[in-house]
Amino acid sequence: MGPTTTAPSGDSSSTAPVLTDGVVTLRAHTGADVDAILEQCLDPDSRRFTTVPREYTRQDAVAFVERGRVAWGQPDGVRSW
Repeated sequence: MGPTTTAPSGDSSSTAPVLTDGVVTLRAHTGADVDAILEQCLDPDSRRFTTVPREYTRQDAVAFVERGRVAWGQPDGVRSW
């Protein structure tokens, strides 16, 4: 079975498609992801192998999700899943 694309889910203001091959699903981040994003950014290995800011806060995670939401609504926005 090939990949499929469905309408956005979660944050209704997002225009990001949901992509899936039935095993892996890619979707835009939502407010429900903020705590997991914060946890990942505070993880010692994430800090060791990425450029995440050392003083990353919950507000930084909220801002990251908001920037992504805005980007999906712009024709030239930098998009991520």
